[in-house]
Amino acid sequence: MSDSLRGPSRSADTPAAWRTYRYVVVRVVPRADREESVNTGVLLQLVDEKKRLEVALSDRWKLAELLEPGCDLAEMKAQLDAFVAVARGVAEAGTLAALPASERFHWLAAVRSAVVRCSQIHVGRTRDARRELQRILERAAPGLDENQRHACAEGRGE
Repeated sequence: MSDSLRGPSRSADTPAAWRTYRYVVVRVVPRADREESVNTGVLLQLVDEKKRLEVALSDRWKLAELLEPGCDLAEMKAQLDAFVAVARGVAEAGTLAALPASERFHWLAAVRSAVVRCSQIHVGRTRDARRELQRILERAAPGLDENQRHACAEGRGE
């Protein structure tokens, strides 16, 4: 199988079947001065992968309006889209997107005062990076339930 997330075909019993990865939790911060955040996704890099980063986002970023009513959700979404474009190496995202995966990962994970921020870097090992990405996302940024979606749509935090 040529899928880079699974890597070359390896027996599950051998140490070579395990791949080292690093990840950060992606957060949105509607007001930098208060530093309140909402976990909204995961950026993951397989250490031996030279070109590709994996990124997965939930719709939890919409909860930012509950922390800061009236925040610009459209701008927040645009910044998340730009983050994803750089992570995926989309040419239109500019020179950062052309960097090798490791450099893009560290640039995106760097500490900064911005609407989109990341946690500290975490490291692990897995046999199935795609499943691990989803497991981390479900734990760090579970999707919104129907009541949360309605509260966000109505602009209220009840």
